[in-house]
Amino acid sequence: MSANRRIAVVAASPDFASDWLDAMQSLATTSSREIEVVFGSELVDDADLGSGLALAHETLHRLHHELTDGEPLLFDSDWHAAWRAFREWSTVVATQLADRLPDDAIALLQDTDLALVAPRLRDRRPDVAIVSFVHTAFAAPTTFGRLPDIARDEILLGLLASQQTGFNGSIWRDAFDENVRHHLGVRPQTTFVATMAPSIGADENIAAEIDGLEAERLLLRAEVGEDTVIAIVDQLGGAANITRSLWAVDELLASIDPEDPVPSTIIVLDPTGVPPSEQTRLDTELLSIVEDINARWRRAEDHHPIRLRITAQPATALATLERADILLANPIRAGLPMTVLHGGLRNERDGLVLISESTGLHTELGGIAFDSHPYDVSATAAALSHAIDTGTSERLDRSYGWRDIASSRTAQHWLDDQLDGLEDT
Repeated sequence: MSANRRIAVVAASPDFASDWLDAMQSLATTSSREIEVVFGSELVDDADLGSGLALAHETLHRLHHELTDGEPLLFDSDWHAAWRAFREWSTVVATQLADRLPDDAIALLQDTDLALVAPRLRDRRPDVAIVSFVHTAFAAPTTFGRLPDIARDEILLGLLASQQTGFNGSIWRDAFDENVRHHLGVRPQTTFVATMAPSIGADENIAAEIDGLEAERLLLRAEVGEDTVIAIVDQLGGAANITRSLWAVDELLASIDPEDPVPSTIIVLDPTGVPPSEQTRLDTELLSIVEDINARWRRAEDHHPIRLRITAQPATALATLERADILLANPIRAGLPMTVLHGGLRNERDGLVLISESTGLHTELGGIAFDSHPYDVSATAAALSHAIDTGTSERLDRSYGWRDIASSRTAQHWLDDQLDGLEDT
């Protein structure tokens, strides 16, 4: 593959991108490669087609993250009309990309929102090398099979239309492969795993630029002193599984002898992207649970075993990751829990990590992290207790292993992984 081929990193919308976008925008200014970040939403000037993208994104997000217990998925005439709009939106994006990309360019299409773009771009520009990368979890065949057949097959065939398709963890690559075999009856040959790298907190220079970080450190120090700190740092929303994690902490506190110290649990949740009405509902629900648990297990009137902070300020999250003795990452499903990588880089307590078996890092942290189960409250409580009781030698081995995994990759590694299979195209 020629090193001077121009690279277009394409996302459906800046609203759907997160850590990887920061990394790519940084590489675009520092890499020797010519890299352009493109948003499909900026190529389509049609609100009706944009509403089709929004529906497709919501549907796929709910399926991939198993968020199907609340409002039912309804595939009625309105849904099918919106899916047709999504299909047309994908056509417009592919046409615009075909018109603007130079000869022999490389298009890196990010996430399943752009799955339908790949075959359309390939038809229009066969000289362009196309890679699709899926940042999210990927649904099991039975769950993904809830989609109408035509939509399900369009997504799978669209991803297969790329020269290669990448995933944030082997668990999600395997889930995609199983979907292709189950629903299409073929065996995919061009999938790969490329774990994304942390985008913040990698060094002191970056941390020093985060407003309010020292103030958050001082606040934590005043609140928890030398307590054992359990940290939960995640997005606010259903996939984060915060309610079950709180119940697990409740069971843990119930098991502690009255003469033994009580750990402090700090929960930091980022509400970015959550609609205001939904945020209000979640705030009220979570605060009620926290207050009930605190009332049961406080040792004094001013004792707060659990502290809940709902904020988008990175300083709060980073200070909590630094101070954590145990980081609990227990989502129902997550493509890649970036807070685990950030914590591995920034933790200052020889901390331990508990990670859900339904995340993109679970396999990679095998033997380093303790397992949590997103649905089994008692198993998660037992894992927390085990982590608290871990001896010094084992703690150091696990903590150093966590740091090694978190620091082993950069955004350049992730980019190179997407390009490595294109040498012969």
